[in-house]
Amino acid sequence: MKILVLLLLLTVPFWSIAQDDATNGYIVDANDVKIKGTIMPAPPDRYSAKVTFKDADGQKHVYRPSEIKSWGSGETVYEAKVYKLTERTGHAVFMRRLCDGKGKLKVYQYWNTSGDQAYSQTFLEKDGVMTDVLFGRFRKFASEYFSEAEELQAKIDSKEYKKKDLLLMVAEYNQWLELQWK
Repeated sequence: MKILVLLLLLTVPFWSIAQDDATNGYIVDANDVKIKGTIMPAPPDRYSAKVTFKDADGQKHVYRPSEIKSWGSGETVYEAKVYKLTERTGHAVFMRRLCDGKGKLKVYQYWNTSGDQAYSQTFLEKDGVMTDVLFGRFRKFASEYFSEAEELQAKIDSKEYKKKDLLLMVAEYNQWLELQWK
């Protein structure tokens, strides 16, 4: 039940874009040029594969993750990432960034559309390595993942932090990492 509530909370921003008419937004092209325009509405699972963008001249373009680096609208940002199928294979997808993006550790949500139904997956990215968050064994997973930050690990082990606090854990971890350099 808690996982369902967490997934519902994480999908609200998806629906806020999808239910409105076109919204002001931007794309960042392969050369890191930010181009302002309009993001056309779509269901959340479609945003993982493509975005329809109307430029200042009114021309519609459909961009796939292999064509641009990122896109956004308001506080919502999607970045092109590689979704690994195996150690050697994967494909480009858009993942929604759930944190501010300023720290070394980032959180992403991906709507996986393989199979009969779409479902949401959450990933942590540090140093270019994407790790699938295991919500079924979350405390064990989080305790091991954040083990180098002993105070944070203690909060996880003592149940002070739970699944719903993932973004807080990431913020605390990023703050801890920043202090290590000072």
